[in-house]
Amino acid sequence: MRTIHPETAYSGPPPAAPTRPVPRGAVLPVGVMVALVAAVTAGFARSYYFKAWFDQPALSMLVHAHALLMTGWIALFALQVWLVRTARVRWHRSVGWLAAGWFATLVAVAAVTTIAAARHGWSPHPDLPPLAFMAQPATDLAVFTTLVVSGLACRQYPGAHRRLMLLSALALLPPALARVPLALCQAPAGFLGLTAAAVLLCVAVDSLVHRRLHPAAAGGAALLLLSLPARLVLGDTAAWQLFAGWLTA
Repeated sequence: MRTIHPETAYSGPPPAAPTRPVPRGAVLPVGVMVALVAAVTAGFARSYYFKAWFDQPALSMLVHAHALLMTGWIALFALQVWLVRTARVRWHRSVGWLAAGWFATLVAVAAVTTIAAARHGWSPHPDLPPLAFMAQPATDLAVFTTLVVSGLACRQYPGAHRRLMLLSALALLPPALARVPLALCQAPAGFLGLTAAAVLLCVAVDSLVHRRLHPAAAGGAALLLLSLPARLVLGDTAAWQLFAGWLTA
């Protein structure tokens, strides 16, 4: 009787390599990343990214620094999404340390830029005083900072960390959408409404995929949603006018 060696018993094609399972909800971070990049590119195309093709005034070095830091942050966010999507967790954590330092510099420069713009009397609308308008970017910065700091503090809890960082990306939408040259985005109801819709959609998809509303998603979304109308009221209050006047003095 012929003896068949185990190594040569199977003559068909080699078995396929096991594929890495795609985690539930993995598409959501990619969707947020694409939405953010699209909004920022469309909103700041005329005033920054492609300003050489448009008749726009020259920018100060401070504004350039702010724009470069913010662009770098968005690039880091996209990189982090890709690293998690491809299961490169060790690289994701290493880049996280770089992102933390970048974030601290970004917040400091953004705060100085906001104050400097109000001090020089800049406002996108002639009928909106600079100090009143300053409440809008200041609110954006406060909410963004709160969400990122909370996300970094929860880095040992991946579920909370991931959701807070995603919401911090959505917190960057208002200033970008407000500059998109479309009629829908020109009024506060437009760009703030689109931001609210993006936040609600993100939380709804996450809740449906995981079959529950995560506390981090609920808390972060509530903060972001409440901040959208609050900024319009804050700028006209006496307390804000006093505080903003002190900052810009």
